[in-house]
Amino acid sequence: MRNILFGSFLHTFSILTFLNFINEKFVVMSLTPTGSSKRLFIAIEMPHDIRQMCKAAIHQHLLPSDKFNSSSSVAWILDEAKYHCTLRFLGEVEDTVIPELSCSLKKIGLKTAPFSIRLGNVGCFPENDVDKARIIKFGLLRETDDLDTLVENVEEAVVKLGFRRERRPYNPHVTIGRVKTQKIHTKRNRRQSIPLPLSSSLKSLLFKSSGLLSSKEDSASIRVEHITLVHSTISGSVPIYETLERYVLEG
Repeated sequence: MRNILFGSFLHTFSILTFLNFINEKFVVMSLTPTGSSKRLFIAIEMPHDIRQMCKAAIHQHLLPSDKFNSSSSVAWILDEAKYHCTLRFLGEVEDTVIPELSCSLKKIGLKTAPFSIRLGNVGCFPENDVDKARIIKFGLLRETDDLDTLVENVEEAVVKLGFRRERRPYNPHVTIGRVKTQKIHTKRNRRQSIPLPLSSSLKSLLFKSSGLLSSKEDSASIRVEHITLVHSTISGSVPIYETLERYVLEG
């Protein structure tokens, strides 16, 4: 009799445990996003004349200087349509969130007046360390506090939508090239990617504007009249940008 009761207890306990397991799994699955998503960022598009200046500087000065052991160390961005200044990189965003994001950006546009910035010097990231350079860029110079105010408003809007706050200081720039990498083995026999070394002539051009832009171009102003929500996809190793929507600054 005792064995029968114990067996009945085990049977009931097993059923309850199984039902609890199924319930937990159902809850976890219901909380996991199942919809499609897009890789997005918010940007300032460069006007046509600035794009041409950047591309001309690459062809006339940077490309001829980019020779290390008879080969290029940098994958230069020669498609001028890709020149932009990122305000906020968002990463993968659920399609269901995009309408609310778009609404927030439209509200920012309604309260933000157009403003101006200027094209600065050629440089790299990390800054002031050409031996570890991974990104080649044109810096952008603030003429007023309007750019920083715009960035703060965008940041507050995306944080309200659940994105993590960006802690790094904002550094406006236009990426014009990415330094190629090579694989090495560390002391622990692990493979690590490190940037290829830049040529001495290319290093000497970084953080200098003289000779890259004419005096007229050096003071060229960029009028910011709208911001753009961009969808980024990767085809092979090449990013493809698609404009989802533009938000006019009309404050």
